[in-house]
Amino acid sequence: MVSSMMNDHNVLIKNIYYMFAYVFRVLNLTSFSKLDVEEFGTIHNLYAAILSIGISRQLKQGLYKEYKTTQENLAVLRGKLDIKGTVNNQFRRMQRLSCDIDELTENNIYNQILKSTSFFLVNHPMVDQKWKKSLKRSFLYFNGVEYINLLDVQWNRLIFQRQNQTYEVLLNICYFVVKGLIQRQDEGKYETVEIIEDNLAILFEKFVLAYYKYHHPQLNPASRYIEWDVNSHKEQTCIRFLPQMKTDIMLQNNGKVLIIDTKFYRQTMQKYYDTYKFHSHNLYQIYTYVKNKDKFKTGNVSGLLLYAKTNETTTPNAEFVLDGHLFQVKSLNLYQSFSEIKKQLDYIVHYYFRNDCYSSQSLGDSY
Repeated sequence: MVSSMMNDHNVLIKNIYYMFAYVFRVLNLTSFSKLDVEEFGTIHNLYAAILSIGISRQLKQGLYKEYKTTQENLAVLRGKLDIKGTVNNQFRRMQRLSCDIDELTENNIYNQILKSTSFFLVNHPMVDQKWKKSLKRSFLYFNGVEYINLLDVQWNRLIFQRQNQTYEVLLNICYFVVKGLIQRQDEGKYETVEIIEDNLAILFEKFVLAYYKYHHPQLNPASRYIEWDVNSHKEQTCIRFLPQMKTDIMLQNNGKVLIIDTKFYRQTMQKYYDTYKFHSHNLYQIYTYVKNKDKFKTGNVSGLLLYAKTNETTTPNAEFVLDGHLFQVKSLNLYQSFSEIKKQLDYIVHYYFRNDCYSSQSLGDSY
């Protein structure tokens, strides 16, 4: 299988597709099933393929429309009367009513992002012709939709509701394209860069959580907040100044809790001269989560730092008991078959919860 080197991370493109499939459950629909056997070669082809099929599916349902207010000067009232505008018309001796007209239009930010991202991929040299042709066909249905500068999109202001829920996965893919592939715009042309580390870190975190939600719902997987373990009244008054503690993944069953913090770094180990060490701030973070979660000092709360394995020769692999709590620092090799990735993720929950909700039969090879 062809792999892609992205910022020195050996990550199979197919596994990125599987991660997307878990995070955005819509990719499990029949219309996306053919991607399971595709050889993408580059991340650009993966994005183009998902958008191509997703947009085609959306077109069958119809493009999302929003009401847009336009102002027109008319001889008869239409829509809502704009009194100020009408008075101004009178001063200018125009016998016209100023009207605010609400019309449903496809020319909204959601469709503008889809069209502009598709246009970017169509013109990208690393996208195969078959995906370019597929995306070009969709342009025929976006005639009334304007192009926008993708770097100006305020992603946090996009709202998904019942009428446009099907756009969520598509615009998330667009987000990864913009944040991972587009660096800046110069004289109307976008320049490109490889996937940035932060984007894969977000995807990796969301994938691990989505995987456990789908395969191990009995462990109540969730990203949860942890309260600071403070006792005195004086300490309580200061708690508002403390940073929030939000876990990436928390699994719990029968009083046992496993807190997982995922990491995706170019370098998973710190190097001092010729000695490799764990990232100290990561250890402090997971230790703080565990100790504050176990307020009653039961020792039933454990912590796991889970790194995405890179092409480094030395990667994290350790288990130790610290202050009565079990801690592990492990790496998940994304440059392997997805069936092996599943085995390793399953083994994590088998290892921690084997006496609570699993049989003694191994769910996979240990690390």
